[in-house]
Amino acid sequence: MKTLFKISAGLIALSLLISGYLFINPVAETIIPPHWVLPLASLVSLIILMGAEGGPKPIHKERGFGAILVGLPLLALLFQFHNLAYEFAVLSLFKNILVPILGFHLLLAIIGNYITTSKSLLSGLPTPWNMRSDLSWRKSHRMLGYGFVLLAMVSALITLIKGEYDHMALGIGLIILLVGFAIYSWWVWRNDPERGPLHGSS
Repeated sequence: MKTLFKISAGLIALSLLISGYLFINPVAETIIPPHWVLPLASLVSLIILMGAEGGPKPIHKERGFGAILVGLPLLALLFQFHNLAYEFAVLSLFKNILVPILGFHLLLAIIGNYITTSKSLLSGLPTPWNMRSDLSWRKSHRMLGYGFVLLAMVSALITLIKGEYDHMALGIGLIILLVGFAIYSWWVWRNDPERGPLHGSS
């Protein structure tokens, strides 16, 4: 894991250097987020995961940590290269906004794959119900993870067919998936004979 931390830190440093260049030499705005957003998110994730690594070790290592440690900084660089593509010919491949957009879909699918085996709050989404039922936590995250993979594939296919990023399709899909996740986690908790009570429940 220490090697992954070093790789992640190096990628983030490069991305932040590009952000510094873009502050001095602004480029035309597009539909992508501001150039500093993803590097900053990558840095925050690195700090959080370093803290988790320094704390009590879980019985089972979270396999998704590596995907987040390296995947998010790589995604940040894809978008940074798109920002620079019109100034540097060597980056002409990244002029097409679909390159970083499809990279985002790939990362979403990878994260979804690891969510299916989530064991901690760092790689899962807590609800009042799945926090009180191991069965609900496992089943709801398995559903959420596979949902992320399917949604990423469908959204990427729509993007390729249309030749442009359809943020509405992904946004609506995410809302439906998260609402379904909350409802399903409640349903599994409700039917789990070993469930813990909610606050104030009998």
